[in-house]
Amino acid sequence: MYLKQENRRIEVVSIKSENIFEDVYEFTINRAGYKEEDDSITVPTYFTHIQGSFEDYEKKLLKLDERLSQEIKGYTRLTSFVNTVDEEFTEKFNQYWKDIRIPDVKAIMTNLEEVFVYICENENLRKTLKEKFETVLEMYLKQQLNMNLAKESVKKLLFICKKYYFSIMNEYYLQEGNPKILCYGQIYRDDLYFLLLMYFCGVDILYFNPTKQEKFPFPREVVPYIDVQKHGRTSNITKLFVSNKDNETNRQETVAYKASQEINMVLHEDKGGMYGSWQFERYMVVANTIKTSYDEISQLNTVEARFRQGFEVEDGCVYIPNIFSKVSGITIDKTEYFDFFDTASAGALIIENVPFSVNREHTQVQNLVSDEGLIDKDVIKKLPQYQFSHLKESVQDYILSTIQEMVTKKDVLFRFADDENIDNFIVYESLTLERRYQDLLQNFDFPYKIPRIVIFHDNQEVFNKNDAIRVAFFVLSGFDVVIFTPSGYNDIEVVLNDFIYDVHKLESYDSNIKLKDRGKYRKTKKKGFFENLFGN
Repeated sequence: MYLKQENRRIEVVSIKSENIFEDVYEFTINRAGYKEEDDSITVPTYFTHIQGSFEDYEKKLLKLDERLSQEIKGYTRLTSFVNTVDEEFTEKFNQYWKDIRIPDVKAIMTNLEEVFVYICENENLRKTLKEKFETVLEMYLKQQLNMNLAKESVKKLLFICKKYYFSIMNEYYLQEGNPKILCYGQIYRDDLYFLLLMYFCGVDILYFNPTKQEKFPFPREVVPYIDVQKHGRTSNITKLFVSNKDNETNRQETVAYKASQEINMVLHEDKGGMYGSWQFERYMVVANTIKTSYDEISQLNTVEARFRQGFEVEDGCVYIPNIFSKVSGITIDKTEYFDFFDTASAGALIIENVPFSVNREHTQVQNLVSDEGLIDKDVIKKLPQYQFSHLKESVQDYILSTIQEMVTKKDVLFRFADDENIDNFIVYESLTLERRYQDLLQNFDFPYKIPRIVIFHDNQEVFNKNDAIRVAFFVLSGFDVVIFTPSGYNDIEVVLNDFIYDVHKLESYDSNIKLKDRGKYRKTKKKGFFENLFGN
């Protein structure tokens, strides 16, 4: 029975393989977990991500591609995704993306009904697409609440569906060989969500990336569905899937391509080329906060944004792979602890007091946020509290966009998000940023050195709400924020939700250690022969 003739709902269950090159051909009805019920069909489905390469890597991939092409209906090989959306689709999409200012999944799906008809005319296939797209959209909007960015991603994702969905799904015959997608190379965030969408539709996904480097950290909501298989070797992305004729006539181009790929891998640059100063100053900043190990807190301090995994420039946005971590406790060797602190805080703005903000209420204020959750930037700029006029226009836009994101994401960020008048509190508190923080914003050239805020908490006080606004602002601005709490006491946990930052717990706790005492624990440099000889 063809899926396009089937009214029952498709569900998928993840399966893993020790030999995906053979197991992928097994009929779905023979896979463990296949089940048919009155209202649903459960299809065991692969989403296998093979990182790195191995012996005869290219030979095996070419053989896999050839066999899939011959045996599997609906097989699609993707070596590059859509980068731009054509005018016809954009016009159609914009007709129905109207008055969507908040991440309301139901409203978005209702508005885009005609777009789904435009993508797929078959009613049953369209029903599957809509159901699975809604699932993916809910996952996406949990980590992207900026609706301007969301609009562009949704448009691109639907455009990719327009290009591939029907051809992949049209010959989907249940119980037999389900459709497959072989994806080769490095992909972007929107591409990953397309692969996830097709996986939810019961399509096997085989994603090969020989570099072992991703352009961005995979979102936490997506990771559980992917079976990652890592191999020890690393190789460059090549023009693997070209005909022999193409390979002969374009041999010099292929060599140049490989060389350029090596350079791009080193630079983590997707567009190819060196960055000029302030090249992206009018781009929108997206904090792509990464999970790190304890050691990486110090190791990455000197690493520019463009060289960190997760840096990306796409569609007018700069994705900054920043760090938000708390170091709880202290190592038994205090010298080792303060050596780490010195490395992690080198060049950083260090805050030595908690709370570090004035406790302001902001109660008798003008309402600056609409019912849809949008700030009025023009009105804000005219306020007497607005103290950013001396900054570049691009920096003022950067600040206001960050404030908007805080308002939009308040439920995700703050434990006090239900407070009365919280939106205005966020706006007005952000307008009180001191000059030292303004200077960090003014001097942040996004691909390069990431500003770092280091907070050393050596007392029993907790962060107040004003501190929380500032810390959230720093993080959403793309800054690194590292909190050292040798006592192990709760501090940031009181005001910010704990799933937005990493906590690294050390061996011991010490509530008496003070930052001012760190000189006592520094290693004493041994004098050389001539220093001892001459008494210097």
